[in-house]
Amino acid sequence: MARGQMQEVLLVEVVDDRDPRGPVRADGAPVSPSRRLGGAARRWWPVAAVLAALLAVGVAVTGLRERERLARLEAQPRLLAALGPPFAELWRTSMRGWGRVLAVDGDVVLFGPDADGATAVVRQAGESGARRWLAPFPELGAGDDLWCQPLGADGAVEHLACRLEISPGGLGRAGGAVRLVVLDAGTGERVAERALTGTAVAVAAAGVDLVVSQARRDGTVLITRQDPVTAAVRWSHRTRQSDRGALGSRALDTRVEHGVVVVGGPVTWALDVRDGRQLGEWHLEGGDWAVRGGWGLDVTVLADGRFAVGESGGVGLADEEYGTVSATDARDGFAINGPVLQPVVDDGSAADLLFTVPPDRGGMIAQDAATGERRWDLGTMPWGNSIVLDGRVIVVIGRELVALDARSGQRLWSVPVPRGNHAQQVVTDGDVVAVPISDRERGPLLAAFDPADGRARWTAALPPGGTHLTALDGRLAVFTDRDLVVLG
Repeated sequence: MARGQMQEVLLVEVVDDRDPRGPVRADGAPVSPSRRLGGAARRWWPVAAVLAALLAVGVAVTGLRERERLARLEAQPRLLAALGPPFAELWRTSMRGWGRVLAVDGDVVLFGPDADGATAVVRQAGESGARRWLAPFPELGAGDDLWCQPLGADGAVEHLACRLEISPGGLGRAGGAVRLVVLDAGTGERVAERALTGTAVAVAAAGVDLVVSQARRDGTVLITRQDPVTAAVRWSHRTRQSDRGALGSRALDTRVEHGVVVVGGPVTWALDVRDGRQLGEWHLEGGDWAVRGGWGLDVTVLADGRFAVGESGGVGLADEEYGTVSATDARDGFAINGPVLQPVVDDGSAADLLFTVPPDRGGMIAQDAATGERRWDLGTMPWGNSIVLDGRVIVVIGRELVALDARSGQRLWSVPVPRGNHAQQVVTDGDVVAVPISDRERGPLLAAFDPADGRARWTAALPPGGTHLTALDGRLAVFTDRDLVVLG
């Protein structure tokens, strides 16, 4: 062996089990058991110490990863508390409208008309269903519309902003009288009320404030951030003049995504929610009433502030012409083939990927979120809810619940979903994924599967007639044709 090539070796004493005397010294005398054990211990304790240290590091890393995973999941509003059979019915209440329900600080708020047509907003305790307050809206009748949303910050809701639309317009169309009523979230008391004018009006929550969009007859849109009670204006922005017919006959879709106000119609604007600074303006290709371009613009704000923009419902558009992901409204970024898939629960384990669903041919495509490079194309259309969990995309495809590897698109497992899951719903508590199914003999059930391998974990009975699910502050709730049932 050349100099400098000396290697560390471990000397192991080999015991010849054929010698009945056991190991012997050089002079032939047997070695005592205590000395044999002591020598072995001295030789092996460094190895044991290293193995113990490696085991401790492995446990610590696993624990850290699990804590990080749980921290990501805690930020998911649609994540359920731990699921497991059997389900107890905590309480039920008659529905108001269909699906018009909010989770507010651990309680449940329902709004809309009851079975007799009387419109109200009611807050009920999340644990027991006991009524905390009821706020009637006697000014609303059949054909009128009510929509409420919570305003608050740091997990505490201060007010409920309710938009009233009174016939003849209805549902955001021109011609109806629009009013804003603000309720104290704690008492249900009306603390503010005022008319909202414009050919189309929409409101959206921005923390404790309200964003109001009002289309004007001159073809502009006035967008303001207001104090909901005093109507004090934090900032205002008036858009450029557009085709007044296009704006005058359509509702304005107004929402706040990742700190950006998006006001959409045949023209769509994006504003910074903090100061009202305009970040972008998009028109249908060929004009506000383009036939080739489409019936509407889809503008989604990504978590990093970029815009996914496309045109849906167009005539003669191939899916590769749908849209782009760009940092500005220049549409100079990489191409996307359809709207961005937005999972109901996303633990961030595939944050470097962007999933889109081509509207014409179906399927699902995964692209590198930074470069747009295509990673895979599923080729078949997922329906309903989707979940991203531990590097898996879990969706319903046809009559199957399917888990795909987020990186490769490879089908990891699939299980049949019996009839009854018409809404194509998937829910999760982070430990199992569950879907509503229907059994000919047992009725509606919730079936839970292990997200790692699709192994069936359990099934549990749902209330009769209940197949549509919703998550309310971590609680599982079920809609029947008449009631909202909260389970525990």
